[in-house]
Amino acid sequence: MDWSNPFKSTASEGSPPSILPRLVLRQLLRSNDIGIGAKVLDVGCGGGEFVRYLRYLSIEGSGLCESADEAAQAGDAIPNADFHSARISQSVPLAEHQFDVVLVRKLKEYQAELFSPAALAATANLLACVRPGGRLLVLMKCMVAPADDGTGHGISCHVKQLSVFPGRCRVFGRPIGRQWNPLQRLLSNRQVEAYLTASLQIPEDPILRAEWHRYAKQATAKNLGPCCNRCIAGAPAVKQNRSAA
Repeated sequence: MDWSNPFKSTASEGSPPSILPRLVLRQLLRSNDIGIGAKVLDVGCGGGEFVRYLRYLSIEGSGLCESADEAAQAGDAIPNADFHSARISQSVPLAEHQFDVVLVRKLKEYQAELFSPAALAATANLLACVRPGGRLLVLMKCMVAPADDGTGHGISCHVKQLSVFPGRCRVFGRPIGRQWNPLQRLLSNRQVEAYLTASLQIPEDPILRAEWHRYAKQATAKNLGPCCNRCIAGAPAVKQNRSAA
């Protein structure tokens, strides 16, 4: 079995693809306690393919994106799932504490400075949707190099941003392909394509949306940015290959 390929269950020839490689999907589910019956919000859901696969696994997947047309098309294609559209930095049409996990794969506000008021407000709105003790995950597909190549946000940018909010922040990741030798990579100075995830597990005590926004406004007032060399240089928006598929 090649764990670098997208997973397709052998239980049924009609099962949908997962979009993510097998090993990445396995780590994502196991490391974040995502099991049968868990409620997961896929941010940047597009046509809803990943939500469809989560539903196939008996995970209660829902989708959120900026495009009303994409959300409507996904809802028509997957009628047993909920899809919503919103400008996430302004408001989110979802109840507080609704999901066990909010997974961000693509978000417009994250394509520029992560300490901007819009990016921090978007994170606050998403955190408000997470149940106490649940997780907000930011999944990236990127080239990992010993030094910042300046072409887009690194996972450390998201860690810095998530760390201004209460909770436990950590990073985990998997390379694309079966070969992963960190020492050899460092010695050869070669880049490796990988999926990396920044995770914030929020406190068990409930935090309301207004309180999450208070943390976001405090971070804005502290003028913590820029988050990376690319933002210092004023480069254009982050390249799309920095978002998960």
